[in-house]
Amino acid sequence: MSTEKKFFWLKLKENFFDDKQIKYLRSLPDGDKVVITYLKMQLKSLKTDGILKYDKLLPTCEEELALMLDEDINIVKLTIQALLQLNSIEILEDNTIFMIATQELIGKEGSSAERMRQLRKKQKQLLSQCDKNVQLCSNRVALHSPESEIESESDQEKEKEIEKKSEKESEREITINDIMNAYEQNIGKMEMPIFTEMTLMLQQHQITKEDLYNAIIKAGKFGGKTWKYVCTVLVNRNE
Repeated sequence: MSTEKKFFWLKLKENFFDDKQIKYLRSLPDGDKVVITYLKMQLKSLKTDGILKYDKLLPTCEEELALMLDEDINIVKLTIQALLQLNSIEILEDNTIFMIATQELIGKEGSSAERMRQLRKKQKQLLSQCDKNVQLCSNRVALHSPESEIESESDQEKEKEIEKKSEKESEREITINDIMNAYEQNIGKMEMPIFTEMTLMLQQHQITKEDLYNAIIKAGKFGGKTWKYVCTVLVNRNE
């Protein structure tokens, strides 16, 4: 049985070198080397959706990345510092590097890609509609339940706790690291497919980091220990 081939490429705009961030990188000492290192980092992260994992083969992620890219360690350090300043990357808790802008530049295709995209689109539409129907049905049952008054008081207390938590977090900007920690603490282990779907939703501006963070906290409070439950909370967040 033949295995389907997949092709990945990096999409660069024709005015790539006119971008202010690229001009800034080139203005640094050894700026051209910094830009080349940045491009290498993007290429290395194509197949992992913008993730450059630190496997702890060497004492620091910079040393390991320099080995992976075959670049000088000082150039790699300078590149990482500059990209952090430009908010183009994030360093996760385990020193893994997340290339924030790379997701929009990734191109990938396979023989069945179009069919899978259409199937995924239909599944999302069905999930969204089902989640709304389930929520509406649950609300109607609660209104006619003899225990609704007691449950309502309990829900109000939980809502207050969530609001207090949200108010504290709103004082500072929510990061990808905050979202990952919240998921691990409230839902369960962060699997790569889930992380990829989260980052896609954020990159495509379907939701904000605050929306996602609050939905994870809320799902955990109500015992929803699945990514599907978090999506349900997101769907109904404005209702």
